[in-house]
Amino acid sequence: MKDKILLLDIDHTILDLNRTRKFLIHKLKKLFKEDIPSIEKTTDFIINKVTKENKIFNPYMFINELAGKCSIKKNKIKNIVWTKERFKKSLYKDVKPFIKRIKGYLDIYIFSQGYIKYQKQKLAGLEGLINKKNILIFEDKKINIKRILNKFKNKKIYLIDDSPVIINFAKKVNNKIIAILMKRKNGKKYLKHKKNLADYIVKELKSAYKIIKPY
Repeated sequence: MKDKILLLDIDHTILDLNRTRKFLIHKLKKLFKEDIPSIEKTTDFIINKVTKENKIFNPYMFINELAGKCSIKKNKIKNIVWTKERFKKSLYKDVKPFIKRIKGYLDIYIFSQGYIKYQKQKLAGLEGLINKKNILIFEDKKINIKRILNKFKNKKIYLIDDSPVIINFAKKVNNKIIAILMKRKNGKKYLKHKKNLADYIVKELKSAYKIIKPY
């Protein structure tokens, strides 16, 4: 084990959720004999509803609700929602080169929040690059931050996340970590925080690489 670790987020950090959404809607429309514009609005409505009710996106609830509102069978929706192709095509282009370059320098851990099985499926494009034992996924990331940071307290810790809330909370728990806030061009828009405790703000992993391994 190395003396440095990287805690790497998934959504809007290594995975483009706009692309996963477009893939989903494109495939759903193909199941209809005619293009039905309302399927896009219906899909977005259910995604938002399910996420708000559960605080995380529950794919099974989404499948059940969508099937109840249209003529598509559940198993066909499930195949689209869970297909590895959807996630492989939605990885940001800089992710694989970044991981391949940095993994010899430190240990990489995926540190993410969401429906655990679904979040793991999102890593389909990284098979062979991330040790399965290094995947840390929780339904509530914030309440697990302290425990995870304490676990690695004797190592130099880098954190890359798109959430200012997670970044700020992590820095309050351990201000010695190097916190890098990811702000992708088409990433999630968060409410502005009065105080941003991030050590760095980047728009791509190439910039994060230069911070972690400057020489």
